[in-house]
Amino acid sequence: MSLKAENSFINSVHRLLPHAVYHWKIADRYHNGVPDCYYEGSRGVLFIEYKHIDIFPSSLDLTRRDMLSPLQMDWLERAGKNGVPCAVILGSEAHGLILYGREAWGTPVGREKWLAERLAKREIADWLTRKVSMCAITSVRLKS
Repeated sequence: MSLKAENSFINSVHRLLPHAVYHWKIADRYHNGVPDCYYEGSRGVLFIEYKHIDIFPSSLDLTRRDMLSPLQMDWLERAGKNGVPCAVILGSEAHGLILYGREAWGTPVGREKWLAERLAKREIADWLTRKVSMCAITSVRLKS
């Protein structure tokens, strides 16, 4: 999982967000486990941990241990227990899979789930917008 590819994916999603959605790419070298991004809007806040995958394994399920470090798991679990919305987004060059909430990112993700539920970057930006803002979006509405 290349950090450069992950940052490129994050930036490409951020370019699609409306101005009404405040976004912060967190780069905290002194406190490990902090999610990659913070989003804020008129409806609330959201933390996202992004993970880039170059090629999805054909016969392997990605588990939480494959995706998240122990400190990231601790941070996301604590925040979730305290009512702070969190998600993990698995991203590739053109698509991503949103794992919203502990139940979602705590469940293994297989190739079939990836292929059936992955979204285009525009759809991910629209989902983020709906989660934190009352701002209108441009593409098809997705399930929360």
